[in-house]
Amino acid sequence: MVEWNDPRVVVAIYAAIVATVSLLWNIIVSIKNNIRKIKVVVTPRMAFSKDQQFGTYSPSVGILKVQATNYTKEDIYIKSWSIILSNKIDLMKHKTNEICCFDEFGTIEYPYQLKKGDVFSDISNVSSIINAIGKKISSNSKMQVCVYDTFGKKYKSGKFIYKIILDLLEAEELSRKKHINSITTQ
Repeated sequence: MVEWNDPRVVVAIYAAIVATVSLLWNIIVSIKNNIRKIKVVVTPRMAFSKDQQFGTYSPSVGILKVQATNYTKEDIYIKSWSIILSNKIDLMKHKTNEICCFDEFGTIEYPYQLKKGDVFSDISNVSSIINAIGKKISSNSKMQVCVYDTFGKKYKSGKFIYKIILDLLEAEELSRKKHINSITTQ
């Protein structure tokens, strides 16, 4: 029969507990280190370009800049990104709450290899987004950007409201009018 007062039994129990805790800790650390982590940031911006020949600036254009930073130890391949709406809308005779965004300039090849610590960056023209959504949602409707990898995992940005995109379009139209007025007055 085992005597619980025997120092060998106490040491054996202590060793078993320490080994079990150590094993569990190593499993938790391993899982935590292997979780795919991408931080997605959306930035609404106004952009313009300078005509090198004439030295004039183009009218400003509203864009939605999307950046995804890889915080994992391995490469992640980005398949696509889209805008997720809070409500479903009727889009081309289908109810959906997701609008897939494509590289409008043809500079990104998908799947895009996102190495450890690298940043994926793409932009979408605000007028293209508004052409797709139109007035099917209110200006206070929330939306967010979702980046997909080749394994089908989603990485989501923080939420923002549709009014931000509408305000950018308004600023774009104002810039275009000012640009036209400056050309006609010269």
